[in-house]
Amino acid sequence: MAWRLGVDIGGTFTDVALVNDADGTIGIAKTSTTPRNFAQGVITGLKQAIASYNVPVDDVSLLSHATTVVTNAVLEQNGARTALISTRGFRDLLELRRSARSDLYDLFQDAPISLVPRHRRLEVTERIDAAGAVVTPLAESEIADLVKTLKKLEVEAVAVTLLFSFLNDSHERRLGEKLRAALPGIPVFLSCEVLPEVREFERTSTT
Repeated sequence: MAWRLGVDIGGTFTDVALVNDADGTIGIAKTSTTPRNFAQGVITGLKQAIASYNVPVDDVSLLSHATTVVTNAVLEQNGARTALISTRGFRDLLELRRSARSDLYDLFQDAPISLVPRHRRLEVTERIDAAGAVVTPLAESEIADLVKTLKKLEVEAVAVTLLFSFLNDSHERRLGEKLRAALPGIPVFLSCEVLPEVREFERTSTT
């Protein structure tokens, strides 16, 4: 198994790089990125690379993948119209961020644009404490109003990040279950599935 392949999906092109560990051969292939189905561009690029360098499929030891698609979407602010649902009182986590700044002593530098504008950051009553115990049960009676608001906002995706859900995900999963049933066709991402780790800002921004 001598060949290693790497694929990078860019905004315009999808690039494939090949390395043969046995004889040192290095190769590249390039094809157009397919935004409606990124996998198609990857498959086309891999087929092109394998054919160009006569790579036996059984001789591939590694296939790695990277992309700048998400980075481009964030920088250009043209990603999905997303809503964020958080524990009541914590809708501004994305604004608060952390104290780290590119210039520690510049008190007037502009903060990065929030990933989700405030009018699409919603709240639900519930609370899990730092030990993972339920302090306030999930207010399921509020979910119907959340769904109405999400439909009115015409969102294309929903992120759910409830406090301490990495310790106890029962509220987050219950809310996600209700939202997925009420909003067919709209992806609902739960932080307990995306990044079930400590640190609220990192978990929220990643989700």
